[in-house]
Amino acid sequence: YTAARQRAIVAAASDDTGIAAGTPLRQAVVRCPHAVYRPADPDRDRQICTNLITLLETFSPRVAPHALAPDSVIDLDLGRIRIPQAIVVMQRLAQQIYDVLGLVTALGVAATCFVAQRAAGSAGAGAAAIIPPGYEAAFLDPQPINALPIDADTLRRLHLLGLHTIGAVAQIPVDALQAQFGERGRTLALLVRGGEHPPIAATASPPTIARAARFAGPISNRMLLETAIDRLVDRLTNQLASGGWAAQAITLTLHPDDGTPWAAQRTLSVATADRATLMEVFRALSRSARLESGIEAITLCISELTPTVTAQLELFAPAGGQPKQLEGTLERLHARYGGSFVHARLADSTAQLPERRVRFEPQEKA
Repeated sequence: YTAARQRAIVAAASDDTGIAAGTPLRQAVVRCPHAVYRPADPDRDRQICTNLITLLETFSPRVAPHALAPDSVIDLDLGRIRIPQAIVVMQRLAQQIYDVLGLVTALGVAATCFVAQRAAGSAGAGAAAIIPPGYEAAFLDPQPINALPIDADTLRRLHLLGLHTIGAVAQIPVDALQAQFGERGRTLALLVRGGEHPPIAATASPPTIARAARFAGPISNRMLLETAIDRLVDRLTNQLASGGWAAQAITLTLHPDDGTPWAAQRTLSVATADRATLMEVFRALSRSARLESGIEAITLCISELTPTVTAQLELFAPAGGQPKQLEGTLERLHARYGGSFVHARLADSTAQLPERRVRFEPQEKA
């Protein structure tokens, strides 16, 4: 409730209370004495929700916010992603939301928005639920029809037909639902079987990473310029590794002392996070510039970022190349997961309990 007016009124309420927004607080307490009543700050809540959406857009350009109250529901399209990748993304997502906004989230992952929302609801605050593809109908089967995003008239008619669970509605043929509810029947049939709403439209551009350096005075020496580029590329690749990104568009901007910036861009055929490749491209762009005046500052920008995907190494790779591949994989994993990377050491081979036999220690970077 909020007390912005002369008398306190309800700002938002859960559906099970039967209380509408705008109801006087005294009347709400009489009608629903067992509800929990808390002061509301709508302006603060809207700002927090805006900040949350901005944070989510660093994970995907497709974010769709729904109701702000009583619960803030936001859909996030992660694209085609495997279950192990989804687990890692959920861990990163929950941790960043807590670190940046101090919020404890309920997360759900599924192939469709509605199933993901129900999964989040079943998981509860501080947890995540993942529904594998093909299990949507089984997950929805025991849930009440009140969980469906349908209008009150359709909900009332389903109850009159004796259909009280989503699984019961799913048993009705599609043509029968269409005959009963018209076009709404087809949408209802898709929902109860775990079908999809229209896809989430792009709401933000993919993230862009930029690094800049300013010199103590104008320089015209290409060796000094490339040294500065190398240092900035190191910072860019570290951020790419920690965020799990690969870049495809490369832009170099030089700021000469005459005040007219010079810029050059190149789009790679394949997105990359490789330090040597990025360094070579940025150097090549800098060499195409004519240094007619001193350079005061440079800016390196990488865009069109795409999430890196775990790749299966060759089962029978050449023996000579295996150590190098493994070292490179270890470098990428350590840069991305940092202190959460551990290795096992044998502590006591005679111990009966596994936790005493093996000790886990933080993996130090080689």
